[in-house]
Amino acid sequence: MRWVRTLLVVSAALLAAAVAPHPAHADCRAAPADVSTIACAVNAVRADYERLPLRAHPDLARAAGRHADEMVARRFFAHVSPDGRTLLRRVRAAGYLRAARSWWLGEILAWAASGSGVSAGSIVAMWMDSPSHRALLLSSRARELGVGVASGRPTGGDAGPAATVTLDIGRVRRAG
Repeated sequence: MRWVRTLLVVSAALLAAAVAPHPAHADCRAAPADVSTIACAVNAVRADYERLPLRAHPDLARAAGRHADEMVARRFFAHVSPDGRTLLRRVRAAGYLRAARSWWLGEILAWAASGSGVSAGSIVAMWMDSPSHRALLLSSRARELGVGVASGRPTGGDAGPAATVTLDIGRVRRAG
């Protein structure tokens, strides 16, 4: 009977450790929003829902960064740029689809006033509150991510500091 009690205590401790957020994830969710903390917060949420973590991919990061920068510079907030560039065109230009046999892509945007210290967790929480963004964040098809963060508002006005964020996620199967 004693070994059963010990087994139950050990099992309960393991279960509690599996359910509790990893300390590093808790830290990144509370941290100021930047490229690495947003990527960490995305993976923390995915872990909460028992999804595989997404790996950072430099081509997706390049596409996401360019789009965030362009939205601030040209004062628009949309998945398609004023000159018609789409997510597909941006990631292709960044090299992500090179030698791709098949692929899957998704994109999520956000912007927030950063004067009060917007956290990575608050950006991801906004996305999780939207059913379509939540579905992309938790998609089992996604394997890689790229995050772009630009300082400034995409919509004009200068009422304090702000950050504009692009999250590009994808999965590529290469030819060969």
